Amino acid sequence: MPKAVIYGKDGNKIQKILTALKSQGFNCLTVLSYDEAVLLLETEDDIIFVINEGNDSNKLIQNITSLPMYKRRNIFLVIVGDNVPTMSRLFAFKEGLNLTVNTKDIENFSAYFKKTYLEYKNFYKNFKELAIKY
Repeated sequence: MPKAVIYGKDGNKIQKILTALKSQGFNCLTVLSYDEAVLLLETEDDIIFVINEGNDSNKLIQNITSLPMYKRRNIFLVIVGDNVPTMSRLFAFKEGLNLTVNTKDIENFSAYFKKTYLEYKNFYKNFKELAIKY
C-alpha cells in the first residue's frame, strides 16, 4: 500500500481522515508545512495526498498538478474543505484532483475514498498494462 500524507492543521478533521485511511491499511503521515509536503513529493513514488483546504493548499495543488505526467499519475490527490463540493467529478477534473470532500461530509470520508481509490487503481492498472505493451 502506498503512503498517505495528510497536509493541514485542523486536528479534528485530520484525525478523522487518519482513522479512515489507517483502517484501510495505509501508512499515514501528517505534515504541517508546505516545505515538508514538497519534500515528500520529491522522495515518494506512489503516494496519496490529502490536503486540508486553506493556508498553502492552492500552492501545493498547483505544484502537484504541474509535475510531469509520469510522476503525477502515481499521486492520488484529495482535497477536504468547507468550499469544496463532495464527490464532484467536474470540480475534481477542473482542479486536477482525484477526490473532493466537503468538511460537513467528513464522517463519510472512508466510503468516498474507498470508492474513488478503487476506480483510480482499476483505471491506471489497465493504463499501465497497455503502456507496457506499446
